[in-house]
Amino acid sequence: LNPLQVIVSFVNLDLGIPLCFYDGMDDADKVGLQFVFPVYLLILTMTVIVVCHYCLQRSPTTSTSSCLHRLPIIIGERAVGVLSTLIYLSYSKLLRNVIDIFTFSTLHLPSGHMYVWFYDGNVEYLHGKHAVLFAIAVVTCTLFLLPYTLALTFIPNIERYSEHNRLFNYLHKKANQIKPMNDAHYAPYKGEYRWWLGARLWLVVVMYTLNPVYSSDKPSLLLT
Repeated sequence: LNPLQVIVSFVNLDLGIPLCFYDGMDDADKVGLQFVFPVYLLILTMTVIVVCHYCLQRSPTTSTSSCLHRLPIIIGERAVGVLSTLIYLSYSKLLRNVIDIFTFSTLHLPSGHMYVWFYDGNVEYLHGKHAVLFAIAVVTCTLFLLPYTLALTFIPNIERYSEHNRLFNYLHKKANQIKPMNDAHYAPYKGEYRWWLGARLWLVVVMYTLNPVYSSDKPSLLLT
C-alpha cells in the first residue's frame, strides 16, 4: 500500500484503501459505494448551512449572548466556502465514477458478440447491477456534472456581457442568487482569467475520458 497514494486519494474524497464490507462484494458494489462518500459530505455541509440560516431567522435581534448569536453567522459564512470546495473536489471523483460505469468492452463469441462492463467481464453491459449503476451515472451527469461544467464555463462571459444582451442579463440575475458560491469558486482568479476555471474542468473531462482508451489495447467507450 503506497502511503502517498492514500493521501492523494483522501484529497480527492476517496478512501484509497482496498476494503470489503461484506462477503460477496464485487466491483459493481464498490463503484456504487464510491458515490456515497462525496454525497454524504455535501449533504452534511448543506445541512449545516440550512441550520445556521434557520437559527439566524429564529434568534432574536437582541440576544443576551452575542457569541451564541454570532456563531451561526461565522459558521454559515465558512460553510459556503467549504461547500464550494467540496463540490469542486467531488467533481473529478464523480466524473471518474461515471466514466468507469460508461466504459465497456466487446466480447467476440462464435455465436456473435456481446458487450460487458470494461472493469468486470462477468457483468453484462446494461444488465443487472450495471443497469442500476448506469441509471445513477446518467442522473449524476444530468443533475450535477453537466450543469456544473456549463455554469463555471459561461458565468464569466455572462457577467461580462450582461449589460449588452437581454438573455445574458436574465442569466446574470439568476447567477447572483448563488453569488456567495460563485465568489468562492472565482476568488483565486482575476477578472480576465476567470475563464480558466471552466477550461480546467473541460481538461479534466478530456483526460478522464481518454484514460480508459489508452489503458487497454482495444477498449470501447460509450462516449466516443
